[in-house]
Amino acid sequence: MTDPDNPLASSEEQGILEFLHDLEARITRLEGHLESSPGERFSTSAEDEQQETTYPPATIPLTQHTGLESRIGEFGLAWIGSTVLLLGIMFSMSYLQNQDLPLLSALLGYVVVVGLHWFARRWEVSVPHIFMVTMISALLLLYYTTMKLHFYSGTPLIGSDLIGLLLLLGVVVYQFWFGIRHDSRFLVILAILLGIVSALLVDAGWLTLLLITAMAISSVMLTENHSWAGQGMVAIPIIYVGYLLWLMGNPIAGNTIGLQPEHHFSLFFLTLSAIIFIRPVFQGAAEAQTDLSSVAAIIFNCLGFASIASLSVIAHFPDRYAGAFLLITLFFLSTSIILWLKTRQQFAPAIYAGFGYMALSVSIFGFTGIPDAFFWLSFQGLLVVSMALWFRSKILVVGNSLIYLTILLAYLAISSSANAVNFSFALVSLLSARTMNWQKERLTLQTELMRNIYLVIAFSFMLYAVYKAVPEHLVSPAWTLTAGLYFGMSIGLKNIKYRIMAIGTMLATVAYLFIIDLDRLDPILRVAVFLFLGVITLSVSMYYTRFRQSRTRDEDRVPIQDP
Repeated sequence: MTDPDNPLASSEEQGILEFLHDLEARITRLEGHLESSPGERFSTSAEDEQQETTYPPATIPLTQHTGLESRIGEFGLAWIGSTVLLLGIMFSMSYLQNQDLPLLSALLGYVVVVGLHWFARRWEVSVPHIFMVTMISALLLLYYTTMKLHFYSGTPLIGSDLIGLLLLLGVVVYQFWFGIRHDSRFLVILAILLGIVSALLVDAGWLTLLLITAMAISSVMLTENHSWAGQGMVAIPIIYVGYLLWLMGNPIAGNTIGLQPEHHFSLFFLTLSAIIFIRPVFQGAAEAQTDLSSVAAIIFNCLGFASIASLSVIAHFPDRYAGAFLLITLFFLSTSIILWLKTRQQFAPAIYAGFGYMALSVSIFGFTGIPDAFFWLSFQGLLVVSMALWFRSKILVVGNSLIYLTILLAYLAISSSANAVNFSFALVSLLSARTMNWQKERLTLQTELMRNIYLVIAFSFMLYAVYKAVPEHLVSPAWTLTAGLYFGMSIGLKNIKYRIMAIGTMLATVAYLFIIDLDRLDPILRVAVFLFLGVITLSVSMYYTRFRQSRTRDEDRVPIQDP
């Protein structure tokens, strides 16, 4: 034993301490190497402290390429392998059926399904993605095997359409249950898709439409109960495609493509589905304005219902399309108003209102014909602006402007001139611009662009309307009176834009007078027109002169303050 009072340790104790220090240094260097980036140098022993070793890049490929490589190997190959296996089993079943062995084909399919279920269960906890991929293959094979019992089979084992449909629906219900149990939106959407395929396979008119509508109800219920955001964005187009396939003759059932001859209450089922798809907007009112999936679901619902309902009307009610489109208008506008009252959103009510007014345009054309339809369509624009003010919706204002321009161009392109229509476009443009200026704070419009567009339309169409409405020799006096009216509006409403319109009208009058009227007017009328226009022009000039002088005097009266 060493004397505790002796400060010097024995040689044996010194050896132990040196060994511990050396071991600690080795461990420290090893930890540093494990935490360092690949290729860093470190020494492995006390003798290597003077000579460091660099590990070459060839020894570390795994740490550099694990991301993409491991994903492809782990997930990509699993999907590829399951797909190839599934196709192989299906080809084997088809071969057996072609050999007039339908029972053996069905047995092969169901045996493989059971085997895939057993295999998947073994990996449910340890390798979840293998479990899910295998189960998807098993569910698809189960549906395919059940479908071949009756449908797409030369020698079906089951001869009844009803029994074949019930068996397929049983598989779809099982898939719904499995997807809900494992919280898989993909499996639920796949179940919706297979449910629609089942409805189309049976090809039973109203029953097919009822089953597709049931898939719509199931989709919305699951979205609400499980808070599966984004499911509607996928499910809504799938369901409307199901309606479209039925309307186009149902080629899934082997029919020739063409419009269905019988309606089978298709508009009723379409409207019911559209109403069902509106429900999530009420449930998610706060986030529906910013959530991309909610916005997409709203647009898909409007587009799907409007387009397929229009095709259904054309196919089944061509002689009563005006009334049918009026009903579609009532659906969209009433939905828009209810959404606004219940949620106070801006996007959803504006989109539904926009589609409603497009349907109303078609209905107006059906009831009145051309050119009378353009008269009512011009005033429809004023109605849209009024609703936009109520909804505080800039979307409706912009959309209405585009639709209004389209209607105006269509009128000029396809219709003969009508005085009532010409003045209606000019008047509605003036009223729309005035209304937006009056309620610009309610619309929170930050630019004059939309109002200026309406004023330009009003200015141009007023010149055109007056030109078409009066005899040729009275165009110049009529335009001069129009300019006077603009000046009166400018003074009364204290708005400079009407003065600009008045000046523009006067310049157009002068140009018309010198280019067109100078040679053909009666001398007395020519003198009267020139005198009248000259007096009006000088009066306007005096008005601007006095206005400028008044402002100058007001500025001179402002006292100069000492610095």
